[in-house]
Amino acid sequence: MFVKPKYEYQVRIIVIMLMLLLMAFTGIVRVAALATDKSFEKYLDNFVTVQLESGRGDFLDCNGIKLTGYNKSFLNLFLPCESAKKKFFENATEQEKKVGENRFLNNKPATLRRSFEISGVGVYSFEVSDRYENDLALQHIIGYVNSENNGVAGLEKCFNEKIKGEEPLTASFNINALGEYLIGAKPILNPPTGQKNIKLTIDRKIQEIVADSMKEVSKGAAVVTEISTGKIKAMVSKPLYDVDNIAKYLNEENSPFINRAINCYSPGSVFKPIIAAALIENSFKDFTHNCTGVTDISGLAFHCYNRAGHGELDMSEAIYHSCNCYFYNAIGLIKPISYLNLTTSLMFTTPIKLADNLFSFSGSMPTESSLNNSAVAANFSIGQGSVLVSPLAMCNLYSAIANEGAYYIPSLLEDEPGEKCFVMSKGTAAELKEYLSYVVSFGTGKKANPDNITAAGKTATAQTGVIKNETELNNVWFCGFFPKEKPKYSVTVFIEDAVSGGDEAAPVFKAIADGIYLP
Repeated sequence: MFVKPKYEYQVRIIVIMLMLLLMAFTGIVRVAALATDKSFEKYLDNFVTVQLESGRGDFLDCNGIKLTGYNKSFLNLFLPCESAKKKFFENATEQEKKVGENRFLNNKPATLRRSFEISGVGVYSFEVSDRYENDLALQHIIGYVNSENNGVAGLEKCFNEKIKGEEPLTASFNINALGEYLIGAKPILNPPTGQKNIKLTIDRKIQEIVADSMKEVSKGAAVVTEISTGKIKAMVSKPLYDVDNIAKYLNEENSPFINRAINCYSPGSVFKPIIAAALIENSFKDFTHNCTGVTDISGLAFHCYNRAGHGELDMSEAIYHSCNCYFYNAIGLIKPISYLNLTTSLMFTTPIKLADNLFSFSGSMPTESSLNNSAVAANFSIGQGSVLVSPLAMCNLYSAIANEGAYYIPSLLEDEPGEKCFVMSKGTAAELKEYLSYVVSFGTGKKANPDNITAAGKTATAQTGVIKNETELNNVWFCGFFPKEKPKYSVTVFIEDAVSGGDEAAPVFKAIADGIYLP
């Protein structure tokens, strides 16, 4: 029997040992490489991340209550597996189905936002915030964002960088090396980072009251300012638009994207207290006139709305009857500069800053020289002709009357209060305050008289020259304040294409006042 030499066994043992050492060394090197290679993470933690919310900071009211993100809903997420797909198609609209089909084809989850949770295998529900409330009627102030989560209108645009944040709210789902979702694995929630909130002067409760009071108005605006500070407590512009369906409104003839609260219009008779204030300041408060229903000015007939005439009137009667002829004749008693100085002091022709890059529109007034023309002066005396003022700026006039001759420049940001401006004497303001209370008590503004509080104010019916169904459409107003004794709020109501300020704008003012001062 042949026996191998002993040294051959030793050689084999050495070779085997060397092979084992080489394998061990290779393993150590491989582990070290994996430990330092970041790409290895995708094998250890393989996720698909889905955005749940924008992660933007919120706009808050003056009390810290949310004006965005106030309401909650459920974002139901369906993984691209058969059981979840079935649930999705059972609950989706036709349009949602088209979007969902495309996402499933690309192995991505589909979502349905609902007021309720949807359950099932491969279905996950997350409670999320609804950023906008269309019924709160703040679209024209807050604005909206685009598909890239950038603000493109209103305050969303002004404060885009401050409130956008660094990362949105997301959920991460585990998948395996084949890209298949691990059904039943709990997703990881990644909170948003870097967002900031912005506090506004808006009072959510008052905003809701004004929005409700304006629900029957098709086109117009309403503004509420706090007399002691100038802070804007509510601002509504109509028509509204759906921030989640912007494209639908791009060609609307009613121009829903215009913020009518800061745009400019002919004010009509709510402008008359300007003329009255200048007359009182120049010692003409006792001027009287016999209104016959028409005044001849340079051969032209300028009519009062009451064609039969009002008879002999003093200033208080001219205001609560809203007599045009009185003001046609009173305008020439003093120099035009006295009236124009008042309009300048009230910021009627100056943009009012609401935020960086957000201003009200600048109104317009006739020139001093043009007011030497008696016909131009007559139109000016009743707030028509080239006179244009925004509803927001009109609040300045009525705040000054309510606040002993001074008003605060309107502000929208809680930490940027407006400056106090003096425009008339306390005595002039007191006289006008009393006259305006007569308007509400037994004058043209009786329908503005609140049930729960006292008030004062003025109606306006500004002609547009537009005829519809044999009736001229007017821009109508009611401007006023309440309570009369210690005024707290100044309110302007403006309605486009209406008929009568006393019949249409005044009741909206009443609803706002009664809503704020509930018994």
